[in-house]
Amino acid sequence: MINVNGMYQDARDKKDPNRSSYDTRQKGVPLVTASAWVTYSAELFTLNKPLKLSLGVHFVDKRTAGSSSFGVPDGYVPSYTVVNSAISYQWSDVSIQLNINNLFNKANYQKALFLGGLPGEERNAKLTLTYQL
Repeated sequence: MINVNGMYQDARDKKDPNRSSYDTRQKGVPLVTASAWVTYSAELFTLNKPLKLSLGVHFVDKRTAGSSSFGVPDGYVPSYTVVNSAISYQWSDVSIQLNINNLFNKANYQKALFLGGLPGEERNAKLTLTYQL
């Protein structure tokens, strides 16, 4: 299974045509974001159901930061691409999934703030066990 998403967003300030910021790009909003996930169901070992292996890529374009109204020139928070992965298996009523986010531990800034960016998550893992009633 393949899931691909993309967004182009030219967000502009349209509040007050008398302001100098009228029709300028909104701070902190990326022009392009895109992601893709590929999931493969593998018939491995002697398992009753397939083991699902997933790999995903998430891209966020550069974003503006700073504020000229406070005398700080516009700067940019750089674009980034992170790779995520998952492996999951489901028994009759129970499923288990291991996600590894930011697989290659790529430094990134997830949010553009007033004078820079909020650091994104480092490589991390999440194990989920689900029971359906």
